[in-house]
Amino acid sequence: MKWVKVFQDLREDKPNNSTVDVEAEKIIQLQEENEPESSKSNLKPSLIEVLQNLSATGFEHLCGRLLREYDFENIEITQRSHDGGIDGYATLKLNPFVNLSVFFQCKRYAGTVPTEKVQAFIGVMETNKRSVEKGLILTTGSFAKAALDIEKNNVKLELIDGDKLVEMFEKVELGVTPKTIYEPNMTFFEQYREKK
Repeated sequence: MKWVKVFQDLREDKPNNSTVDVEAEKIIQLQEENEPESSKSNLKPSLIEVLQNLSATGFEHLCGRLLREYDFENIEITQRSHDGGIDGYATLKLNPFVNLSVFFQCKRYAGTVPTEKVQAFIGVMETNKRSVEKGLILTTGSFAKAALDIEKNNVKLELIDGDKLVEMFEKVELGVTPKTIYEPNMTFFEQYREKK
């Protein structure tokens, strides 16, 4: 907004547009030369970028922690070499009479989780000696349409993509700090604009 004001002042002071362009070029060049490099590096990464940069084991444990925030109990992260595609087990107590057993798998992907991975997870769920009522795949990426179609046809499967994962973290404020941003309400200030 500061530069917009400068350009407006220049246009009002100098009728010749080529002079304004020359002045604008000088200002832009000065700004680029004087802009500290650190201002670019101070940009904080998004939550999804932070999640994608965790170690595989760290992401699994963090997903376990997220499930705990959503009232899952008895969360157990499997040993990496013996997990058979299952990263963890958890129980969700629906009421005093009913518990829901869950397998979960965590995928740190920047892109799309291959549909084959979803199919393999279902296979492991069905052949595992521990019986479960639900299987969750949590990813920082996304799922192909074919995988989403598989989910629609399989009541035991829940796919949680990066967008939904971020929403879940934000809802329970796990690892995130909420910020309030105030924007001026121009309708309110309009009544004071012309007062003398």
